[in-house]
Amino acid sequence: MYVISNVTQKDNCQFIKTLKTKLASKLPGSTEHDSMLARPFNSQYIFSKNSNQYKPAGVLILIFPHKNIWNFFLIKRTNKLKYHKGQIALPGGMQDNDETLEETALRETEEEIGVDKLSISLIGKLTPYKIPVTPFKIFPFVGWAKNKPHTYLNAHEVQKIITVPIDSLIDEKNKKNKIITMKKVKISIPYFNLKSEHVWGATGCVLNEFKKVLTK
Repeated sequence: MYVISNVTQKDNCQFIKTLKTKLASKLPGSTEHDSMLARPFNSQYIFSKNSNQYKPAGVLILIFPHKNIWNFFLIKRTNKLKYHKGQIALPGGMQDNDETLEETALRETEEEIGVDKLSISLIGKLTPYKIPVTPFKIFPFVGWAKNKPHTYLNAHEVQKIITVPIDSLIDEKNKKNKIITMKKVKISIPYFNLKSEHVWGATGCVLNEFKKVLTK
């Protein structure tokens, strides 16, 4: 359980130190990504197999202690955006030419949900993931803040900010499947049910690897 008892700075640092060590070790990578893909997977929806055509993007899993438990932020994207309208996602976006991907993840987090990037300490990264249906390769980073950060949302990009306990991600009861019919084919879509939101696709893949890292 990721409950913090008698919270002290020392307790927090020990958790972060352990997580940092796990992130620096061999990552589970594509195995955890693949288990969150829709089945059967239809190859006609793959954007491209040429990695040079993918645009790099940085996203951030920002963890923080609040009310004696560890949490992280998700966002619900607005319907005004070109890609992944209305979906649940991690804060993040496309890389600018003059910045590193770490800087991208921090900048986009500040732009989308108002968290001061100077209050965030990066502790590691997860396996990059090529989104099959849009031209992006996302680079996930993990950072932490000492307390729940002050937030404000960018109303053009973000419909709402969701605070998710890490325990909800770890709980196997929250990993589910739904069946939809597309072009007369039944498709099974794995997802996480987090705060009554369905988290699937690229975000589901990234969080599934993060879950594995936390529990290994």
